[in-house]
Amino acid sequence: MKTRSTVKRVGSTPLDSDTAPGPGALNYRKAAKPTGDLHVVWGPMPVRRVQLLVATVVAFLALIVAAAGADYGELTCTPNWCRWRRAHLVSAQPRMVPRALVREVRSVTGPGKDQLRLWLHYGSSRLSLGVTDTDQGLRFVTAANRDLRTGKSFAIRRRGRWPIAIAGLAALLAALVFIGRLLRRAGYVEIRGDRHRLDVTHRVLGIPFGRREIRTPNIADTGIEWSTHTHFFQGRHAPPESVARLFVELEGGARIALTQRSFHGYGCHVKAERALRQALELRPRSSSARVAFVEELRAHAPYVGPNANSAMHRFGIAWLGMCCGAIGGLVIFGTLGLVLGLVSLDDQVGDVPSLGAILIGAISGIALALRWSRPETTFVE
Repeated sequence: MKTRSTVKRVGSTPLDSDTAPGPGALNYRKAAKPTGDLHVVWGPMPVRRVQLLVATVVAFLALIVAAAGADYGELTCTPNWCRWRRAHLVSAQPRMVPRALVREVRSVTGPGKDQLRLWLHYGSSRLSLGVTDTDQGLRFVTAANRDLRTGKSFAIRRRGRWPIAIAGLAALLAALVFIGRLLRRAGYVEIRGDRHRLDVTHRVLGIPFGRREIRTPNIADTGIEWSTHTHFFQGRHAPPESVARLFVELEGGARIALTQRSFHGYGCHVKAERALRQALELRPRSSSARVAFVEELRAHAPYVGPNANSAMHRFGIAWLGMCCGAIGGLVIFGTLGLVLGLVSLDDQVGDVPSLGAILIGAISGIALALRWSRPETTFVE
């Protein structure tokens, strides 16, 4: 997935390169223990929530597809019992049937093209033996019925559908990579140190994603470097999204960015820059610098449409959240049920636990959609 970013510089002095020599050079070695009492938390950064939710649901669906493709079954019969055991990416409980009640194995048309669903008929009930391709299904039915008539012990295995399993694993890997790319711009940044050295650590869910130590002779000013970012899922006529990162300016005029990566958001950058400036005890900006800084903030403030808070707009967001939440709830319930061995791939969707998962997912989806769609507060100094 390709992205491109164009950087808009603040002022006329460009930022120092990450490998520039001199007192403002960045040190990527293990950071020393900070000696100052400066501590500023920059964030949390807003994450692309809709894309993250869709990628998570796709990951769960891909996991189920991989489990269904890797699924295989083994029918083992002794003179007294017949046992059907299914095994996929997680273990499943075997099903036991008295052999005296077993009548035959039958095949019916499966859900897809060139597929058969196999059934073991015993007494007045039947047991699903899963879905397989036509050739393998016919061979399984013929061998099982032949061995059942002999009355001897036997074991027959139904192989899995490995092309489907490989496709599911590929989709799962792609979803995880996409989630990782989204999380790179999430989390928060911790800034510790003093006016001569700053230790900057980027964390996501408390896990360090990057760390750098910036040694400076003296910091004279701070600011926000704004950029524009485009991505694959952006609308055709949508303007580029604004991203930003903080920088410090030395007494000589050179500027050093605190992070290599820019982050989404607006209010979190303004608050962090203000907190960092207060922690460093810098002198107030001049009138001209203050006017330029405020104009820069206004130019990158998030746009809030005139109908963002209308009833129909909120209803549409809630409806979309309900649909996505219901699907996500069912997918998560099915995945966890398979992992814990509580459900089987042959279970029907209409049972009480499945309907409960759909209801809980729909309610959660509405709440999250309304919460995430609230426009961000726009403010300047």
